[in-house]
Amino acid sequence: MSTAPVHRSIYADDPMMQPLIAEFVARLFRQVADLRHAMQQNDRISLQRICHQLKGSGKSYGFEPISTHAAAANEKLRAHHPLPDALPDLHALLDYIEHIENYKPQ
Repeated sequence: MSTAPVHRSIYADDPMMQPLIAEFVARLFRQVADLRHAMQQNDRISLQRICHQLKGSGKSYGFEPISTHAAAANEKLRAHHPLPDALPDLHALLDYIEHIENYKPQ
């Protein structure tokens, strides 16, 4: 049994945001799969694109840590740091997403 906390959107109790959050969380599986693939392929361009998208959307849906981790990784990638420098942020991003309430890997 996992003891990791379950992350909820800060807007989870807002009836108007609930369907939007549900759609966002449902789409995260594809982004996680793309992120993992890009990491395996050392594909900096795809990593930057995915992190940029997550940086913009995470906070909008009430998941500020998504934006924070994605921004940190993206900043390192854009500054041409070696890819391993961005890995802690990428792993933190994945860990956070995988512990979001109602996140379902397919």
